[in-house]
Amino acid sequence: MVIVGSGNMATNLALAFHGKGVSVDYVMSKTETHAKELAERVGARFGTSAAQIPEDADIILYAVRDESLSDILHSVNRPNALHLHTAGSVGIEVFDPQLHPHSGVFYPFQSISKVRILDFTHIPIFIESSDESDVARIKHLAEQITDLVYCADSDTRRSLHLAGVFANNFTNCMYSIAADILADKNLPQEVLYSLIDETAAKIHTLTPDDAQTGPARRNDTAVMQKHLSMLPPELQNVYKSVSEIIISKYHNN
Repeated sequence: MVIVGSGNMATNLALAFHGKGVSVDYVMSKTETHAKELAERVGARFGTSAAQIPEDADIILYAVRDESLSDILHSVNRPNALHLHTAGSVGIEVFDPQLHPHSGVFYPFQSISKVRILDFTHIPIFIESSDESDVARIKHLAEQITDLVYCADSDTRRSLHLAGVFANNFTNCMYSIAADILADKNLPQEVLYSLIDETAAKIHTLTPDDAQTGPARRNDTAVMQKHLSMLPPELQNVYKSVSEIIISKYHNN
């Protein structure tokens, strides 16, 4: 297996496969120090250009930025390999049938950071290929590191990625805003942890609609006006927009 990339996704996948006994033979990254660092962790060789990728590469896994993927793919001429990208919002059509006759998608649905190495056992991985035999190969590869493997076409995967932005990226931004509000009053962010944990835990037993609480859920305009008076204009807009969505779901039907 060849890993192209050395960032968050590349690091976690390389270590996940290595930990399950799947050989990672080569790491390619445009930054030599990063390629070398990851390669040393999995006992692989490394390089900085597509030309250095072994001619007999069996699987090439591209874990790079979406905007870089197309250029990198067109620089790799290994038609016998199975080429897999890991992007949620990039379609399978990014592959050139001439350069990549065997290709597909290997998309772990999880927030991934290089500084926090994950156990993939219960992380869902969504796969896709236009060739049934390649689907079987990708499924077998995914099953080496996770119990949860699903087939999803490019359109479905884009919706999945969008849902993830709301559930994860936007939520984390809200954590940051909350921490800033507390810091202004010399309160540590740790006081949020039990609230955050309970909110996340409820989703396992309740629907989001049933779990919703707060002043907008009650349509408590007095409390909402007080909150707005405490916020700068850019956060007032956020507060108003989200509150209006909540109110429309529960009070405008």
